[in-house]
Amino acid sequence: MLCVLSPEMIFGVSAGCAIANVLGVMMGMNQIGMIDALIGTMATLLAGLASYALRKARVKNIPWLSALMPVLFNSVIIGAELGWIIGGKDAFWSMFGIFALEVGIGEAIAVFALGIPLAMYMEKTRIIQRISNIHPEE
Repeated sequence: MLCVLSPEMIFGVSAGCAIANVLGVMMGMNQIGMIDALIGTMATLLAGLASYALRKARVKNIPWLSALMPVLFNSVIIGAELGWIIGGKDAFWSMFGIFALEVGIGEAIAVFALGIPLAMYMEKTRIIQRISNIHPEE
């Protein structure tokens, strides 16, 4: 949801995703490996770009469509990645459905329970502008 606040946040969120995934690979926590770091970062980047593009589409001043982008991109892309790697070509579709649902639920909880309230607070208090030179479009 930070990507709604400023285009600079797209890079920051994507870089943070890449760093976390690479560290997970290096520490042995990410069993899928570097392919997961690349695909996960790509999903985060695409979700950030879409969220920023839809930032002005609001209902009661809340960017619901922007919030939906990380849920959709990550559930589809990461669900497909896990379905292919774990299920293989024979069980891809059943595994894709399970993993997409799991990732989507996790993303929805993170975005709607934490992301929207945090982004709205940060937007209201203009904290990003106060601590940096970032000036979002009005």
